[in-house]
This record gives sequence, C-alpha cells and structure tokens, in this order.
Amino acid sequence: MPTRRHGKAGHLIKDGRAKAPKLEPFAFQLLYDSTDYTQSISLGIDARSNTIGISATTEKDEPICD
Repeated sequence: MPTRRHGKAGHLIKDGRAKAPKLEPFAFQLLYDSTDYTQSISLGIDARSNTIGISATTEKDEPICD
C-alpha cells in the first residue's frame, strides 16, 4: 500500500524488517508476514503521449505511486 510514513519505513529498513528496492519513487517491501488487514484501493492510469502515470487511491488519500 502507498504510504507517507517515511519515518516508519526507514525504521523498518534499518531494523532489517523491510527492504527498499526502489528509491525513486520511494517504495519498500516488508520481509515478514503482515496481518490480514486489507484496504480497498482504486488504480488510476493516465496514458500520456510520452509517459504513463499510475496512482493508487484509497478512500482517505491519493498518494502518487509513479
């Protein structure tokens, strides 16, 4: 899920419980099983002439993925 909690992500990476395969755009992957908590999201795709923009939208927020 998209996040704006970069501090929390930094702590997880530093503790070895997550890794950051991509820094631009910032994304991280948990290295442990999480709970069954899920959110409903909508994926938005903007097909421009030269690039394609992608965003994940929740009910509360619309963080930009790429």
